[in-house]
Amino acid sequence: MIRTLVEIVGVVSVVISLVFVGMELRQNTDAVQTANHFSLLELNMGVNEYYYQYPKLAQVWDRINTADESAFTDDQKADAAWIRQNMFDVWEAAFYSYESGQLDEELWQAWESAKIRNLKSAAAREWWDSSKDRFGIAFQRYVDGLVLSGT
Repeated sequence: MIRTLVEIVGVVSVVISLVFVGMELRQNTDAVQTANHFSLLELNMGVNEYYYQYPKLAQVWDRINTADESAFTDDQKADAAWIRQNMFDVWEAAFYSYESGQLDEELWQAWESAKIRNLKSAAAREWWDSSKDRFGIAFQRYVDGLVLSGT
């Protein structure tokens, strides 16, 4: 009888410990995801800061996905390439954060929908084709899938 009671208490203790560990892991995951989201926002804000410091970049940014870039000057084309590189760098960071579980689904969907706009123009797709080797293989496959699907 006492042995059975001790075994029951032991099993209950193990279950309670596992529940506690599960709760701690969930809280830790939430904290990591939140911290990572803020890090991504900080990266994005760092890029955006250049638009305030350099008005010519802001002008290119305003036109980058809506204008015919064939009319851009060489300087504007270089600025557009710099902007795209930075946008895609941040997008890649968000992608790998999501893939590793450090960014939750809802936040990833927001990042993804905002960044997909960067693929809308023919110039953006051309830039991607000539620049994608600067990015991780998994991210390349992901963006190539979006390009092929016409997103």
